[in-house]
Amino acid sequence: MPVYEVAGREGKPTRTSEELCKAIKENNKKFGKEQEVYYLQSFDEALKLIGDQVVVFMGAGDIDKEVRKHFKSKLLQV
Repeated sequence: MPVYEVAGREGKPTRTSEELCKAIKENNKKFGKEQEVYYLQSFDEALKLIGDQVVVFMGAGDIDKEVRKHFKSKLLQV
């Protein structure tokens, strides 16, 4: 998903989530791994792909709020 802007870091070079996804895909191909990696524009797009898969959500800000809206777990009851 897209990277959000961090206050106080304006004008500093950053990498995008899309670039990270591309680098992981290239690394997987280089080492013969067949894992799927996706770059998605929204949380709703991610929900469509989940099914019975294991998904790791990492981030700060809105991603936490979105995960808590869609998943119920004792681990998320903070």
